[in-house]
Amino acid sequence: MSRDARINPVAGDVLAIGMKQWEVSTADSGGIITVRNGAKNVMSLATFRSFFKLASTVRYGDERD
Repeated sequence: MSRDARINPVAGDVLAIGMKQWEVSTADSGGIITVRNGAKNVMSLATFRSFFKLASTVRYGDERD
């Protein structure tokens, strides 16, 4: 898949840093909402990209089984 979830996230993407995972709940012009352990975090796209630049992608939200 050519899309990089760390740069261009969509809802359903799961990103990991070490043993911790975050799921993208919403990704739109209003910001990115991530969920980890039931807690939601809202951030701008620039902040998201900065925080997750070294993350690995666990699952793409736009993949279909």
